[in-house]
Amino acid sequence: MYKQKKILSFIIGFIGLASISLIISVSYNMIYFQYDLRNATRRVLLYPLEETKWIPGFSETKFSKIRTGMNEKEVLHLIGKPLIFGDKSSSYNYYWAYTWYADDNDGAYDHRIVYFDINGRVSDIERSFK
Repeated sequence: MYKQKKILSFIIGFIGLASISLIISVSYNMIYFQYDLRNATRRVLLYPLEETKWIPGFSETKFSKIRTGMNEKEVLHLIGKPLIFGDKSSSYNYYWAYTWYADDNDGAYDHRIVYFDINGRVSDIERSFK
């Protein structure tokens, strides 16, 4: 009976420690990457599969300063050239991706994408983990 209680106590302690670690990791991702709870949780759980390719010298702080309505020149001055210059679609004119798949596969990665309208102004900013 004593041994069973000791094992049960160990299991409960382990689960508690794992829960605290998960909460701390998710909170860190919410603060550092400015993710909502869903994206922060996905990044923590899928981290072993994470394959993000970042532009050299990428800064979350600088990326967070990009605002809707900025023009291309302002974005370039603030954060530099993107990894990918994307094409037109039905919902935006073109986009600049500052992150991409590390191995050009379909793995999980941090999305940092700036969408522009037909006038060359920022229409949307994507910060997510997919």
